[in-house]
Amino acid sequence: MIDPELAAFVEAMPVFDLNDPVAARAGFEAMLAEMARDLPQAALLDIDDRMVPGWEGEPEVKVRVYRPKGAGAPVPGVLMIHGGGFIVGSVETEHIGAAMTAADLGVVVVSVDYRLAPEHAYPAAVHDCYAALRYLHSEAAALGV
Repeated sequence: MIDPELAAFVEAMPVFDLNDPVAARAGFEAMLAEMARDLPQAALLDIDDRMVPGWEGEPEVKVRVYRPKGAGAPVPGVLMIHGGGFIVGSVETEHIGAAMTAADLGVVVVSVDYRLAPEHAYPAAVHDCYAALRYLHSEAAALGV
């Protein structure tokens, strides 16, 4: 059963065919990009993309860091790992949620853009997420965490 307040939103959502993950990703990201156009929280943040060391010789991992502008004292840090069943999702699909979390809670958010299946088999995504966690820990002081 769907909550009546969400019914209109659910009905408007496109259906993605996961038999074609590339097309599903593109459709999902296009839908979310449209929603992110007017994101007032972004003005309150410093947002930048970085490449961090991968797990034990694996490729570097892209992360997006959201930091509240003008934060004086260290603030809590949050590692954001997007949903999507390891098939869809990215830092782009989590941009709205990450920006809102950082701005509304006054925290640093590190959102990880882990490698997706089926192109990258298990445990690639887990390794990328752990690499991002290690980065957040090792760079906590520099990030203001």
